[in-house]
Amino acid sequence: MKNLFKTILLLAIVISAVFTNPVKTVETEFESDIKDVAELVHAKDKRADIPTLMESIGNFFKSKNIARNIYYNGSRNLDIYHKKNDKTKRTVVMFIYGGIWTFGEKTLYSTLGDFLYDNGYVAVIPNYAQFPFGLVDDMVYDIGCAIKWVYNNIHKYGGDNQRIILMGHSSGAHLIALTLIQSSLNYIGRLPNIYKAVLLNGPYDFDVFSDIAKQTGITPENSDLEKLAKFVLGSQNACPTDILKYFPDKSISYLGANKFNVIITGEDALVPESSAQGLLQQIRRTSDVPFSYYIMPQVGHSGLTEGLMRGDTGIQGFVLYVIAN
Repeated sequence: MKNLFKTILLLAIVISAVFTNPVKTVETEFESDIKDVAELVHAKDKRADIPTLMESIGNFFKSKNIARNIYYNGSRNLDIYHKKNDKTKRTVVMFIYGGIWTFGEKTLYSTLGDFLYDNGYVAVIPNYAQFPFGLVDDMVYDIGCAIKWVYNNIHKYGGDNQRIILMGHSSGAHLIALTLIQSSLNYIGRLPNIYKAVLLNGPYDFDVFSDIAKQTGITPENSDLEKLAKFVLGSQNACPTDILKYFPDKSISYLGANKFNVIITGEDALVPESSAQGLLQQIRRTSDVPFSYYIMPQVGHSGLTEGLMRGDTGIQGFVLYVIAN
């Protein structure tokens, strides 16, 4: 009962923080695990551009280039943005949205799906399990099932299953990294080969959110927030950076994708740059898998996805470049 109450209280704080006005980031020492989460979900930049998301929901019902609500594992569904009766094999971009592992829905990103379609891609946006109705293993399972479904079926929609790009934002980027790494290391079943992973603003290392890391630049092991994240996500293997730390230098030949492109933004007040740096350091240490690292200045945590959907030509050109390279 105590754990149930803590879970409900935590979820209420997270949802409240997302949908209310942001407050200044707490600078003092954390007083409790709950305060850690309040620090994580409050930030200086906006949590969400509600009008842009609402417009995207309306676009979902108007789009002429979409196959809607296709079930991929019996209980979850996905949307495919494609050119009907197109025999061309187009590169596929499968987008995994974020939302602090607790909220989000594929229709919120239909404008992003149309944007990718307009630029020559077949776009796939799946729904997946979210807390508290699913823990991280359920999220990884759903994303893995979606990948396998796309690999086996996307040819029917003009997509090339040899050129599947996974693109994710925030907790969606974390889940992509976690799914690919777990698959490559046989923690879960082996997934089809992924051409490229494009990761935007993801929290790949929970330790970097600790006070010690913020004040000294030194990242401790097993911070309070990491313990809480593992509690919420329901797994001791929820942190992709920590998984790689257990492996010797140059001991891994493949990490689930042929290449990783990792993007951070200069005004991200939610996820520190050190989160991405920690992941890439472990990729470099344990493998020879290629990666590229990009920084987009003067953009907040959700600025890339929202910029794509709002029609910001600078952001659109930047993200298209990263996807293509």
